Amino acid sequence: MSALTQTLWELLVELGLRLAIGVVLSNAVLVIYFAWDMTRRVNACCGNADENPLEQMGLALLPFYFVYWAWRQAERLDEAARMRGLQLTAVSLPCLLLAALCPYLAVWMLEDRAAALDRAALAA
Repeated sequence: MSALTQTLWELLVELGLRLAIGVVLSNAVLVIYFAWDMTRRVNACCGNADENPLEQMGLALLPFYFVYWAWRQAERLDEAARMRGLQLTAVSLPCLLLAALCPYLAVWMLEDRAAALDRAALAA
């Protein structure tokens, strides 16, 4: 390799590493925010404060905890829907699978279910 080619290769490797670190850090920040915000919203929808959003925010950084967290929040929302007598399909299992494969879709599903419960509460 020529010196120019080697320099360009080193530059691309360094840029790729910086990009990878940036993606990992930004995803960590988003997971922390989603865990805090959705735990707070689910607590409001369920009418209780069983889970502390700040604790969930810190635990979300543990490997695979986000999958459990998403499943647990979906379970809480499903139970709130059953308690209110709403005929909504359960989202706990799909949310568990989505959290393992694509966490952003799991959060979207949780947001959608929380919004449905909010609309049902306003309509009643």
